[in-house]
This record gives sequence, structure tokens and C-alpha cells, in this order.
Amino acid sequence: MSIPMPITFLHAPQLIDDLPGTNVDKQPYKKENRLDRLSLLQAQGEDPKKNTKQTVIDQSLKTIFEKVIYTITSIIEDLLNLDEVSIRKVVRVFIEGDRMVYVGISVVTLSLLLFMITMTS
Repeated sequence: MSIPMPITFLHAPQLIDDLPGTNVDKQPYKKENRLDRLSLLQAQGEDPKKNTKQTVIDQSLKTIFEKVIYTITSIIEDLLNLDEVSIRKVVRVFIEGDRMVYVGISVVTLSLLLFMITMTS
């Protein structure tokens, strides 16, 4: 029996079938589908929106814009309220919680706007 390289978790169910005398549950190796998970929650009578963590991809453009503005204002407030200014404390203000995602979105948006301004001049 030859095993193709590289071995990944997606290949685990086929490898388990090839090994004689093994009794392993294949469920942990099954790739989870979001639609399957939501339909399972719906069948169990639970609210899928309540239990799923909402990511940036699942949010509307309006809520992303509101969170970017809120993040920028809260970063400015935290920077103004620092007692002692050090690099570590400033970096900690920028990466606290989910601020890093919204700072990244604002930096990419600002760079695209500056690129458009430069190209039209």
C-alpha cells in the first residue's frame, strides 16, 4: 500500500479505511459545511443566528463602516488617555480585541483612496 504525500486531514478517512483492524470514528475528520451546521441547528429548534459568531464577512457594509468609525474613535480616545507612552502600550491599543481587523480595513480603504487621487492628478 502506498500513501500519497503530503498526508492531510482530508485524506484521513480514506487512510483509515485502508488500515486493517482499525475502529476510528470518522466524524472528526469530516469537513464541516456551514450550511449543514445551520440546518442542524434549525432542525434542533435552536436559533442559528443566536449561536453563530458573526464575522466581518457576514456583516453588512453599513455595520462594517460603523464599526470602523467606532474603532477609530475609540483608538484615539485610548491614545489620549495613556498615562505613560511606550511602544508596547501604543501597539496594544491598536491590536486590542477585534480592532486589528477594522484598522486593516481602514488602512486598505485609505490607501485605495490615495491611489485614486494620485492616478487622477
